[in-house]
Amino acid sequence: MVNSVPQITLIFADADSTQPDPAAVGATARTTVGALRAAGATITPDYTGTKGAAEVFQWLLDAATVAGPFATLTNLSLALAQLLNELKKLHEAGQPAPSPQPIIIVVRHEHTEVTIRSAATPLTADALLAQLLAEKLPEQLRPEVTTITVQVPPTPPNEI
Repeated sequence: MVNSVPQITLIFADADSTQPDPAAVGATARTTVGALRAAGATITPDYTGTKGAAEVFQWLLDAATVAGPFATLTNLSLALAQLLNELKKLHEAGQPAPSPQPIIIVVRHEHTEVTIRSAATPLTADALLAQLLAEKLPEQLRPEVTTITVQVPPTPPNEI
């Protein structure tokens, strides 16, 4: 049976594949997804069957705000603002460990890619919407070809 509620793939992965840090990725994913769920988001693990440092989830969009098989750019900017706020709280709390590198979020929709640096981006939905529009993302998104990847920097060596 096909799920009729639009879902966006949410991935937490190493920012640098040459310095994998599955503990940092896992801790960031668990804490962030837990906070998003506590705020009312419906996020489920997506068991891909592959082993590695990436944590993959399906983020179900609010069916009441989605028009048929499409999500709007406004839906996406609201979700990203929520995600960025949770990552900011996590970073301010020093979890999993403070890193001099910002967490980077990459939004992919078909052939378009937008990079958002958590430290340099205003955390409002309106500012994110303006950035997403400037990057030429379509106003109507097909969730099945949309992914959000959170690139987690490695834990600094002195924090291990």
